[in-house]
Parts: sequence; structure tokens; C-alpha cells
Amino acid sequence: MSAINYTERKHLTLTVTGNAQKETWNYTQQNSNFFLFKGYVIHLLSKLNLDKKVKTIPVSQDVFAEGIALTIGAEIIGELGTIKKSILKHFDIKQEVFFADLS
Repeated sequence: MSAINYTERKHLTLTVTGNAQKETWNYTQQNSNFFLFKGYVIHLLSKLNLDKKVKTIPVSQDVFAEGIALTIGAEIIGELGTIKKSILKHFDIKQEVFFADLS
């Protein structure tokens, strides 16, 4: 038997869907959106003192209708975007889903 070396990379994935805010007497119901989700991700990065170093570039992914890559220098540290409607339809999901993968 030969020894095979496996390497596991740690990832943090985030998913948001549905209402961002419940309707109350002084707030109307607000759906989640890409920019709100991006704000959540940037806020998380700020807790790690990375937000000032991160740049965003557009990314084309098989699963994203629209998305961005997060980079520090030349290294991509994550991607986030809106899941394509064709994928959502396959799983019978009727609302937008936002997904981020940080490594």
C-alpha cells in the first residue's frame, strides 16, 4: 500500500435567504438582498481586521447569477453571490439564496 497524503482546507460558508427584517409597527418587511449579505460578510471580515485589506472583483461562477471574489493581494480568500435561479428551481426553492465561501 502506498501512503497518500490528503490535505483538508478549512472553509467558512454562509447562507442567507428570506426576510432580513420582520414587519413591525414602525418597519416594513424587508427581503434579504445581495448588498445586505455582502455587508454581513464585510462585517465578519472587519472582526478579523481584514476588511481594510480586502478588494472585490467580479467573478463568474457556475452557481452564481452574480458574484464577487474577495482578494487580499493576489490571493482569493472567498467568493460570494446570488445562487442561479436554475439551481434553486432544481431544489424547489422559490426565493433568492445568497451564499459565501471563505477560506
